[in-house]
Amino acid sequence: MENRDIALLSSIEQITEREIFLLLENFDNIKGIKDADKNRLSEHVGIRKKIIDRIKNEEYDIKLLKRIETLNIKIIPYTSEYYPEKLLRCKPFPPVLYIRGKKELLKQPGVAIVGSRRCSYYGKEIAEKFGRELSLNDEVVFSGMALGIDRYAHIGALNGNGKTVAVLGTGIDIIYPASNRDIYNEITEKGCVISEFPPGTGPFKQNFPFRNRIIAGLSNGVLVVEAAYKSGTFKTVKWALDFGIDVYAIPGDINRITSQGTDLLIREGATPIVSVRDLLGYMGKNREKTKNEETENENESKLDSISKKVYNKINVNSVHFDMLIEQTGLSISELSNIVMNLELLGLVEKLPGNYFRRV
Repeated sequence: MENRDIALLSSIEQITEREIFLLLENFDNIKGIKDADKNRLSEHVGIRKKIIDRIKNEEYDIKLLKRIETLNIKIIPYTSEYYPEKLLRCKPFPPVLYIRGKKELLKQPGVAIVGSRRCSYYGKEIAEKFGRELSLNDEVVFSGMALGIDRYAHIGALNGNGKTVAVLGTGIDIIYPASNRDIYNEITEKGCVISEFPPGTGPFKQNFPFRNRIIAGLSNGVLVVEAAYKSGTFKTVKWALDFGIDVYAIPGDINRITSQGTDLLIREGATPIVSVRDLLGYMGKNREKTKNEETENENESKLDSISKKVYNKINVNSVHFDMLIEQTGLSISELSNIVMNLELLGLVEKLPGNYFRRV
């Protein structure tokens, strides 16, 4: 079918995915559907009578077609050669995708990064770091352009080489939340934005779980950075497990609500991840060192034995200054000088509340 026929068909009120599949399989265009006998459509094709009436009475929305053209929205049915094969392995898969940006990214290997909207500072930092390093290692970062972990995963990828795909739970022309307009525009230029919903579809709560199945289905692995117990992130995890896709999780502070979900996933069998090198290793890929990391390794080699002892006590999970004193047995002045030197070398970062973590 032509793009305008598919746009009209998928925007029919209350039409189901099953009915769209059936019509795409049995007809080449809307005219053929309108000319077809109602009984044939109902009894032999399996289309509900109220949907048949709506199709026969529906006319092209000229404003919608103009918007699709103006925004350069690509319409790709599941029968197209441009439809990502990865999604076809996942049932149910959407019959139609609306796409803005580089559609070739949909067929490239990548990792879904998901997590809490109300994430901690730690979660934001980890999501951005993993997004950037995965992107620099030629992995596409898939996420849902929600607030929190999703947003920072996309930002990280954009700060890498831009390889990121945002899967929307709205129409592809609807930016939700509106505060994500900045990254939406950048993703359409550097990466790709996709939706299974017709342009103009608002942020209806019932649509977002369907969005999650696409995020999981496009990926080679799902990484959960932070998630509260029984959060919406678990819907994406469930889709991944149903599709046979590996699930990974970042260990978190057991005192934080946003770590309860990730720690539960690890207890139930998700692979714990503490570095991008770990993640790529589990996925069977060798990771290239960035220039920054090469510099960090050189700086680490310059440390004396006491500084190395302190550095080894600091990892990606933040640690408080008082805890470092207890673990190292150093005085306040001695430890202050060492952590200051580690900061100057770019090996650790001081966080609010006198916490420290590795960069």
